[in-house]
Amino acid sequence: MKRLLLFILLTIPFLTQAQKRNGKAIRYAYVAPSAFSYAGDLGKSFTTYSAGMQVGVRLNHRKKLNGGINLLGGYLSTRSNPLETRNNSANTSFQTSLIGIGFDLHYSFIKTKTWQVYVSQGFGILRYQPKDENGNPLQEQNSTRSANETYGNSSAMLPTQVGANYFFKNTMGVGLQIGLLNPQTDYLDNVSLFGNPENNDKALSIRLMLIISIFEKEEEEY
Repeated sequence: MKRLLLFILLTIPFLTQAQKRNGKAIRYAYVAPSAFSYAGDLGKSFTTYSAGMQVGVRLNHRKKLNGGINLLGGYLSTRSNPLETRNNSANTSFQTSLIGIGFDLHYSFIKTKTWQVYVSQGFGILRYQPKDENGNPLQEQNSTRSANETYGNSSAMLPTQVGANYFFKNTMGVGLQIGLLNPQTDYLDNVSLFGNPENNDKALSIRLMLIISIFEKEEEEY
């Protein structure tokens, strides 16, 4: 996780390097302090929030339909009532780091020079590793799951989100986005068969974005 945060910090200057201001803004980059929350077998509602960070680039943002790349890093955790699981040997709490990268499509149903209000649907890869309260990997603790119940540390995700951006007269802007990461796994918390295996775990993402426009260079005249 520390290496991811270091990578994000090193990436920020590259993403936010603006070119000639008298050119045309064809894309923007953002840096976004974020909050993540969990709901699943060990907690049915989003009650615990953990801090994280997201960075990304939005391409062709002048068009109503556009795409972009997003990198995220953060944590999920919760503590549960043991009665919410079907077996006393199941873990009743967990914590996990999240590392994800994805591509999403945005459709701006409200779009002016200063405002963009949009919905987005994406796909990507999410890495996780649930641990107990002592920091030990739960994946290695077979007694916390049903016999022969195993899983990996990565999953596809299908983020569905809504958001709004406001652009100032200079190259800057701010934005707010909220939605579900929709990981295609029931093992963010290490609990599946001892809980409710019919539903995947949920991860809520909230991000507050600082936006910097990136300009297309104008061709030099000869």
